[in-house]
Amino acid sequence: MPSPSPLQPRPRRSKAPATLLMAVTLIALLGLVAANCHNDVPPPPDALTEPDALIGAINSATEDITTVRMKDMRLDYYGDQGRVSVKQLILLGEPDRARIQTYIPGLDGVAGVLACACGQFAYHDRDQDVYYYGPATAENVARVLPVGLTCRDLGSILLGGLPTERLETEAGAPDMAWDSDLGRYTLAWPLQRGSYAGGKLTAKIRHGDWRVTRIMVHDAGGALEYTYTARAFDTIEGHALPTSRRFLVGDESADISLTGDTIQLNPELPDTLFQLEAPQGTPLNYVGDTLPPPPPPPGGDLCQGQ
Repeated sequence: MPSPSPLQPRPRRSKAPATLLMAVTLIALLGLVAANCHNDVPPPPDALTEPDALIGAINSATEDITTVRMKDMRLDYYGDQGRVSVKQLILLGEPDRARIQTYIPGLDGVAGVLACACGQFAYHDRDQDVYYYGPATAENVARVLPVGLTCRDLGSILLGGLPTERLETEAGAPDMAWDSDLGRYTLAWPLQRGSYAGGKLTAKIRHGDWRVTRIMVHDAGGALEYTYTARAFDTIEGHALPTSRRFLVGDESADISLTGDTIQLNPELPDTLFQLEAPQGTPLNYVGDTLPPPPPPPGGDLCQGQ
């Protein structure tokens, strides 16, 4: 066979296999580094070390807020009933007053109104034209809203706090630790009573502004019941408050997000805003254990003159 002429180009060897091998090797090395790399955020020099001190700091961060108005809040719901996006006006007042008006884009008027005060709640579903009322327990409120919280606890976590009422009535003494991966405090309460007896409630807390960024509830078997996450904190009138909140049921049967930053602190809110009278002729539905069912609050006054 004749030897190749020096004037003829020699066949070039493909570099593709080598390049591919290098790429695969690099990806494998990066994956190995990522798997073995984690944050190691030490606690700050002035870190709190006692649960009571941390809980006190959390509660003190918003103790000067007595009323709140949240306008043009967007609520996105995705779950068994499909996907829904609505607008909400949320009013809060100490200690457990709340009013939530829901508007469906493209439709005139209010789709539903929830009012809470003095341990009682009323809810008018204007779409179905039904008026619900009864004690504002977490279980009762969950029958008309996809969130298992009392009105007092709902107001607290919307401001980046703890579900204080649930902890006071259902939980034992908490354990405290520092999460070096997140750079957060961890408080974990054993749940001894209520719907999640035998389970655990865990909260993650930021240092400095003492805002709660995550709450997780597990049942007695260790299964995750729900996760609440607060994000996109903004400084509003000197307070660090979340502007994005997400409530995710453990089995993902409901995923609720609430976003909006039009928040006013300590506006004047008359008591009448936390009342809700049953419209004339609307069917009544008592939610509670009292038999026979009591009548609805006269004039919509949930406090009955308290």
